[in-house]
Amino acid sequence: VAAKTTGFYVFDVSNPADPVEVSLTVATVNPDFDNLSVMEVVLDGSLLYAVCNFAGPLVYDLADPANPVLIGYDPALDSSSQAPFVAFRDGCIEGGRLYACHLDSEDSGVKAFDIVGADPLLLGGAAHADFSRFTGISGDMMYSCNGDTGVSGFELVGDELQFRGHLQLVRAWGVEAHGHIVYVASTDDGLVIT
Repeated sequence: VAAKTTGFYVFDVSNPADPVEVSLTVATVNPDFDNLSVMEVVLDGSLLYAVCNFAGPLVYDLADPANPVLIGYDPALDSSSQAPFVAFRDGCIEGGRLYACHLDSEDSGVKAFDIVGADPLLLGGAAHADFSRFTGISGDMMYSCNGDTGVSGFELVGDELQFRGHLQLVRAWGVEAHGHIVYVASTDDGLVIT
């Protein structure tokens, strides 16, 4: 569970009626990037990707859930005290890539990271006209909720996300994709299926 400045929690839910806290990890890379705000956690096997404001995704080995071990992060964090990013919200994994929504007045959109190696490497992104809040992916198509401007669709072509279309939908706050069906949560219109 992502817990912002607290870090992230790991719970044992083998008994769903009685979840047990196994560990709490404060997201820290070095003195310049410590007590990072974890906005989302994404699991891929025994790896946990903690998507952090200002630092991007940090990779933890969860082989021992009681002792998550930091094993990878953007190498820029070791060479600069200036944060490479502004703010992240949601994230998802597909095909060796992690996609994370980036909220920034100058560089808003979805960022794609190559996560095949130990360190997540920024491949690039897809810009939006509004802040990107939540993302869903199915196959080579990625969808991003942009709040008041609706949902944008992108296709992964090589290492680039190419714009494929837009659904004008006021106050779109969540999106899930399954095959060619996209489910959108809208404050004004409720559940929209397209």
